[in-house]
Amino acid sequence: MGSQRHGGQPGVYVSYPAEELYAILSLESHRNRSIIVGEDLGIVPPEVRVAMDNHGLYRMYVLHFELSDNPHMALRPLWPNCTASLNTHDMFPFAAVWHNLDIVERLRLGLIDLRRAEQETVSRQAVRKALVAFLREQGWLDGAKEDVSSVSKACLSFLGDSSARIVLVNLEDLWLETKPRMFQHGQ
Repeated sequence: MGSQRHGGQPGVYVSYPAEELYAILSLESHRNRSIIVGEDLGIVPPEVRVAMDNHGLYRMYVLHFELSDNPHMALRPLWPNCTASLNTHDMFPFAAVWHNLDIVERLRLGLIDLRRAEQETVSRQAVRKALVAFLREQGWLDGAKEDVSSVSKACLSFLGDSSARIVLVNLEDLWLETKPRMFQHGQ
């Protein structure tokens, strides 16, 4: 274990006997008739994803991270044996992102400056427009509907009809919650 730079990010990185741990996971998964999903988001080295595939671990497809501003490919294709979701437990809900509330909160906390917030807002608008066009083109979104409820339902339908083996749905997304879990219930 040591402090170093990895993928441009400072931090502490731990080495571990990967093959032995994968073997134990595979054995326990088989013994308990369960599926193992690995969180491969962020700065995970490419060889980890290859190892996950080789050992039958499911990878994660988080819609928020797969968006682009290309209306014909606003969502990258899903890979086989993945677990798909709109977001994760530690992200802002879909409705909050749709309304840029995550950008507003990061600005309020001083994590980004006003210039960056404005850039992200413009970029987000282009991504939203592309997503709506993509969902319409693919038949998931009806005519003129562009409200957060219709778009989130269309996104969930897209994920549900995809090659994903599992689709996770946060309950907060179903009632269009805008506060992330860390800000709910006085936390």
